[in-house]
Amino acid sequence: MPLFNDAGAIAVELMDGNTLRASVSVAGVPADWAELPKDTTALLVEFRAPDPAALEAYERAADGVLAGLGLVAPVASVENAFTRDPKRIGGYWRARKAFVTAVGGSRPSGTTLITEDFAVPPARLAEACAALLDLQEQHGFDAAVAGHAAHGNLHFLLAFDAADPSDVERYAAFMDEFCKLTVERFDGSLKAEHATGRNIAPFLELEWGTRATELMWRIKEAFDPAGVLAPRVILDRDPQAHLRGLKTIPAVERIADPCIECGFCEPTCPSHDLTTTPRQRIVLRREMLRQNDGSPVETRLLEEYGYDAVDTCAGDSTCALACPVGIDTGALMKEFRHERHSPREERIAALTAKNFRAVEASARLAVAAADRLGDRAAESVTALARRAVRPTSYRSGCRRSPARRGGGCPHPPPGGVRRLLPGLCEPDLRRTGRRGRALAPRGRRRGVGAGRATGVDPGRRGRHLLRDDLALQGGTSGATR
Repeated sequence: MPLFNDAGAIAVELMDGNTLRASVSVAGVPADWAELPKDTTALLVEFRAPDPAALEAYERAADGVLAGLGLVAPVASVENAFTRDPKRIGGYWRARKAFVTAVGGSRPSGTTLITEDFAVPPARLAEACAALLDLQEQHGFDAAVAGHAAHGNLHFLLAFDAADPSDVERYAAFMDEFCKLTVERFDGSLKAEHATGRNIAPFLELEWGTRATELMWRIKEAFDPAGVLAPRVILDRDPQAHLRGLKTIPAVERIADPCIECGFCEPTCPSHDLTTTPRQRIVLRREMLRQNDGSPVETRLLEEYGYDAVDTCAGDSTCALACPVGIDTGALMKEFRHERHSPREERIAALTAKNFRAVEASARLAVAAADRLGDRAAESVTALARRAVRPTSYRSGCRRSPARRGGGCPHPPPGGVRRLLPGLCEPDLRRTGRRGRALAPRGRRRGVGAGRATGVDPGRRGRHLLRDDLALQGGTSGATR
C-alpha cells in the first residue's frame, strides 16, 4: 500500500476472497470471480491525472510497483493490469462498493448482520488483515474483509443468530478479542470513518483509558445532565451494552430473505411517500414472525399489511433494479395478491384475459349506455358484475349526501384521495380501510381471514421485538422511515 501511495494513487482499496466471490451478484463483475480461492486478496488501485502525459507517467510508476509484487491469476478474467476502459473500471468499483450488500445478502438465512470498521497504521495493514481473518476463523465466522487500504482502514462483517444464546456468546467472545487485538497489538483505532456506537461503547475505556473516558463523561453530563441526548449510544457503563437489544432476523419468504435492510430500494418505490417502501414491507413481514401467535401486535400488522404493503405496491419491480442483491419485492407482493384469490376468481380472471377483446367492447358499450340508462341501472349492473367476482367494500358516492342531486358531499375525503377517488366520501373511505384495512370480503378480517385478506401466512413466530425500523408499544405498531 505505501508503494502505491508513493506512486501517486488516489485510491487503494482492499477486498478479500469471500468479498470477491460474493460480488459476482453485482452487474459488471466477471462471473468467474465466484471460483476465486478464499485466500485470494485483491487491491483496486486508481490513478487520475489532468492530462494524458501525466496519466502515462503514473502508469509507468505503477507498473514498476507491480513488477515487484507476487501476483496471481487464478481465473481467466484476472489480468493484473491497469485499464482505462470505463466499463471495466465501473464494474470493479461496483464490486468494491457492494461489500456490505453482496456479502450480507449471501449470509445464512435467519442471521443478523453486524458490520464494523477499524484502523491501524497503514504499514501494518497486511499484518492486521491476516490477524483479523484468523480471529474470525477461530470463532467460526466466515471471513469477509474490505477497506481503504491506503489509509489503513478495514471493514468486516459478522453474521450470527441473535436469537441463539450460544451464537451471541460466540459473537461476544470475538468482540472482546478483536478490540484487544486492535488496541494492544496494533495500537489502532476501534472506529475509523464511522462513529462510535452501541457496539463499541463498552470498549471505549480500553482504547482511551480511564482518565480520558471520565473526561468524556464529565462533558456529557455538563451538556446533558438528564441523559436525553443519544442515551447509552456512545457512552455506556454497561460492559455488555453491545449485547443488549440485538435485532433478530427471522427467516421470511426466500425471495426477500437476503434483505439486509440497506434502503437502496426506497427512492425508486412509487409508494414510498404513500404507505411503505420495499424495505419496510420486508421489515414488517419479519416483525410478524417475531410476534407470538395471536398477539395484538401481530393482529394489527395483519390487518394493516394488506393495504399498506400489498395493495399499494405498484408491482413494477423497479426495487429489484436498485437492490444490490436483486430482491424483487414487487414480485413478492404480487404473489401475496395471488394467494388471496379464490379459485373462482382465478378462473374468471383467466377467462377475462383470454377474451379481453370482447370484454373491452362490452365495457365500451356499457359506458356509452350509462348516460341513457341512468345512475341506478348502471350501479345495479356494476354491482352484479362485482358480486360475480368478489363482494367489494368500495361504494361509489355517499347515499346521505346531496351529490346525487347535483350538490356537494358533506363528508369530503382528504384532497389527495379525492383526486384519486372522486366519488368517495370520508365515511365510505373508512369502510374501505383507508387506515390500513385489508380490503377483503366480509368475514375475512380476523384470524385466518386476516391472513388470507393480507395474502400473508403468519408462519413461524419469535419473541423478539424489532427496534429502529418499527416502534412497538402497548400492542400498537407504526412503521418509520
